[in-house]
Amino acid sequence: MALWYHGGTTSRLRHNQHRWDRDRSVASLNAEGPGLYFTTDPDEAAGYGPVVVVAELKRGAEVLKPRRPLFGELLEFYDMAPEDDQERFLLDWGGDSPEETLSRYAHADTALDAFVQLYGDLLHYDADEYVSSMRALGYAAALVPREGADHLIVWYPGALDVLGVLEAEPE
Repeated sequence: MALWYHGGTTSRLRHNQHRWDRDRSVASLNAEGPGLYFTTDPDEAAGYGPVVVVAELKRGAEVLKPRRPLFGELLEFYDMAPEDDQERFLLDWGGDSPEETLSRYAHADTALDAFVQLYGDLLHYDADEYVSSMRALGYAAALVPREGADHLIVWYPGALDVLGVLEAEPE
């Protein structure tokens, strides 16, 4: 199993104490949407803070791997959104039905790309709603292959076994 590294200022990974996305008044959105970001590169993780948590995924944790979106999942994601967000989404896109409007997202390169687009277009950047929906779809995390080091966006920290913590040495 791969080791995953998360850099920050604390070693705690409890989901009820996390902001799932950045404060957009001072920073841009997380590139792959809300979640706890891990990498297979400990040096990259250390660039985000002096405390680097080392973890591995527990056996059986469901990971969204790179693949095309499944229309049924997009519809299920839509159905979980609050009703007022659903109505606004259809009005914004001029769609007569969720199926018609969601067909635009079915052509995304990956399912994660489609869900991140819906995070803005449907959920209006409600990070808690997004994370809850990804969990309800059965996913603990998403794998994002990168050249040099893969990334893992975690929505359910309970799917991780924390193996230890690395702390940067004082300079």
